Amino acid sequence: MDEDGAGLRAIDLEEFMRLLPHLDAADLMSISATYQQADNGARDAARAAASAIARQRGLIDELGRLQGSIIQWAGSDISRTSAFTLESLQTNPMLGDIRIQAVPPLLDAATALLLKGALPEEHRDVLLEPVGAAVG
Repeated sequence: MDEDGAGLRAIDLEEFMRLLPHLDAADLMSISATYQQADNGARDAARAAASAIARQRGLIDELGRLQGSIIQWAGSDISRTSAFTLESLQTNPMLGDIRIQAVPPLLDAATALLLKGALPEEHRDVLLEPVGAAVG
């Protein structure tokens, strides 16, 4: 995947949500690092545009549910491997902290994917970049 998140643009929201449980600590730390290095002004403008489009299209409730799902996932700190094997179902607070730190860029990516082509490409790229740079 290239640095601008173009590969992430090729997936849809449903596939993105299926991808979340497979993100490991390294992926999440990379997402957070890219997010922290990004242009705050461009991100704020992209978020404002996304909010306006979501309101115009009547997607605010759907966006809220989507964001709630991501926040709930981030708050769960049981590793996927432990959950599948039922071995040592101990929580992993470090993974939970890393997930929480990655929530803002994950919410941005999900928002961009929800709005699809309604969001101008330059805003879409800004919102997808942190996740796109790490996933792929």
